[in-house]
Amino acid sequence: MDSSSIKRIIEGSADKGLQEFYEKDYERADDIADIPKHDDFMYAQVIHELQSYLRPHMDVLDLGCNNGNLSLYMALHGCHVLGIDIARNAVINAKKSASYYNIQNVRFEAMDFLSQWREREKFDLILCSHILEHVPQDDLFLRKLFFTTKKGGTLLLIVPTVYSSFYMLNKCIKGYVAFDREVGHLRRYSKTSLCNAVRTAGFEIKKTVFLDSVLRDWFILEKQLRRFNVVWGLPLVRAAFNHCDSSLARLFLFPSSVCVHAQKIS
Repeated sequence: MDSSSIKRIIEGSADKGLQEFYEKDYERADDIADIPKHDDFMYAQVIHELQSYLRPHMDVLDLGCNNGNLSLYMALHGCHVLGIDIARNAVINAKKSASYYNIQNVRFEAMDFLSQWREREKFDLILCSHILEHVPQDDLFLRKLFFTTKKGGTLLLIVPTVYSSFYMLNKCIKGYVAFDREVGHLRRYSKTSLCNAVRTAGFEIKKTVFLDSVLRDWFILEKQLRRFNVVWGLPLVRAAFNHCDSSLARLFLFPSSVCVHAQKIS
């Protein structure tokens, strides 16, 4: 599928087109999800931001749950979790995973949140990790998140940034980033633009944190470097890599993600 076709699908209003695009993207996902640990290469920094909120019996929405990795992680901490994804095959795999691990306090649904969610439930915590950049109408999406959050509840929102060295270099050389086109990114955010959008939706921002520095950014996005992922999977190497990368991100060394902790006050 060429970039113009992707653009038409992503910017279009047809749910089926969006669904098919992301189902194609999720074809490479494992049938049974690995439940991430605190030092997981892919999820360590997200878990670090997430874990202080988790408490037994709280209601959690995992928006864009993929095959359920983080949904299962939160459910194992006693939360009642609903995972939503637009891709049916991702949700099928997530359900298989919950059954495989015999986790009862998690459920999954395939839907387009913006067009199909009817606000029939509200949540203490909403995790929305790397979803907003895929949404044509991000302002309406954030507003819907606000109404889906309980009073006093928290939104943990993570998006890709314009500060990524991979992004800036490709933009400078090619005028575009192939990875962003491949995965359906419509935009990237600065800290200011994201915070303004979150505040406009009604949330109060508690803090922002930069994640995924130059190290992790290149080893995830550059295809030629992915062959070394087996090395980063070794426990001692992984721990050192995660610590170094998260420290560099907080020092603003080309962070590729920004995480906003926001609360619904009223």
